[in-house]
Amino acid sequence: DYWQALFVAAYRLRDAELARTAARRSYELQSGSFLYRNNYAAMLLTLRERPELAVQLTFELFRQKPSLTEARLNHALALAQNQRHDEALALLKPIDPQKLSPAEITAFHLCRFDVYANLGDNEQAWNAADRIDRQQLLPPQTVWIEKRLAQLPPRQSR
Repeated sequence: DYWQALFVAAYRLRDAELARTAARRSYELQSGSFLYRNNYAAMLLTLRERPELAVQLTFELFRQKPSLTEARLNHALALAQNQRHDEALALLKPIDPQKLSPAEITAFHLCRFDVYANLGDNEQAWNAADRIDRQQLLPPQTVWIEKRLAQLPPRQSR
């Protein structure tokens, strides 16, 4: 309970490092907990660390609760970070962005951005980036996306 409370506080304070530590400790103490596995996977994805573990954790979560949008989004993000772009896009396909919370829609477009930027589809990457609510991101995500955007060629004029 202590580590989960610390995770929630750190996340609200936007302290990604502390949130990761708290999520990891919760997971280590109760690895069977859906919540603790989900929190730890989410922090690995946020910090873009250990993508091979993130994809394992998110796959287990998605397999347990395939109808849970958060589990689908986190697994798609993990697939994207593991360069499994077609699988990531396939997981996103049935999602209606109009029905997502602000955090979920940000994750949806962040995943699309990651995939399209890696595939070299710059127009789609820019379109996805435009839809990412930077207020929903933790500082390491903001740093990553700004670096990644700087690497993209300029937008095509319309």
